Amino acid sequence: MGQVVNLSSYDSLNYFHTHFKGKSEVTNSQFFMLQIFVSETPAIAGMESQPSLFLNLIQFRLTLLLAVISFLTWVKWLLMFRMTKAFGPMFKIIEHMLNELVQFMIIVLLVLLMFTSVSMVAFGDDQNFTSFFKVLILYFEFTVGTWDFTVFQNVSIGYEVGRVFGIFFLLIMLVLFMNFLIAILSSVFAKYEN
Repeated sequence: MGQVVNLSSYDSLNYFHTHFKGKSEVTNSQFFMLQIFVSETPAIAGMESQPSLFLNLIQFRLTLLLAVISFLTWVKWLLMFRMTKAFGPMFKIIEHMLNELVQFMIIVLLVLLMFTSVSMVAFGDDQNFTSFFKVLILYFEFTVGTWDFTVFQNVSIGYEVGRVFGIFFLLIMLVLFMNFLIAILSSVFAKYEN
């Protein structure tokens, strides 16, 4: 098992430097990244008296760093396929689709914000509609198919009004916008297929 030491942040860097720098398991670039993640920050500054929390924070940051590196490595491998004759045109089509998708998502976000604001004003007396972020997540969940109309049971306007509002939202988002998205992506694919 590893040794837990009670050191300041700067001394911890020196500790890791003396114990890992010359070993084959840790490369110079890994040590440099460790120095970046263990640098003096307010989150680490108060943890010298609690070495287990300090080391857990370092482990979390290194795990996060490894996850980002893993993701970027896979992206690099995927982008290597752009140079092939078979996959190159497909990547070009995907690139154009993503450009169109960003514009579409801005419109969808504005509609989500609109419905969130309207329901906070209309149903704000209910505890389910008091937090803007909570209501935004609720309507996002409606959009991806996990709708639950029981959130409208305790609204002062009435359960039926809440259900009609929820159904109206679902019709706009699922029927109108999803078909619009399919049409956009189909037209981009047809345009760049040849």
